[in-house]
Amino acid sequence: MHQQFWDTLHSVILSRALYTAAELELADHLHAQKCDLATLAYVTKSDAPSLERLLRFLIVAGFFEKQSNGTYCNTSSSEYMRKDHPQTMYPFLLHDDETRWNSFWHLGFSIKKDR
Repeated sequence: MHQQFWDTLHSVILSRALYTAAELELADHLHAQKCDLATLAYVTKSDAPSLERLLRFLIVAGFFEKQSNGTYCNTSSSEYMRKDHPQTMYPFLLHDDETRWNSFWHLGFSIKKDR
């Protein structure tokens, strides 16, 4: 399969992962202090194993880091996810909500002629 297809498919998943990270305010929590998984799961009211999978994905994408002592921290990219950053992307990340997803969910139906 061509790289362009993989990149495009990956971008859809990454977009949703970034929305979830913004919704959980991960960058804000990690700006205040580096946290281990249990602490981060507690403050975000998240399931720790599920949160860890999200973090692993976002680490590979360059948005967070896991330190050798097991704590997580922001990268220069995730700093833009903070609500108080002067050039915050937080509102744009949250714009990726269900309304936007639902509008594209039925794209095929809206294009087909015989409904």
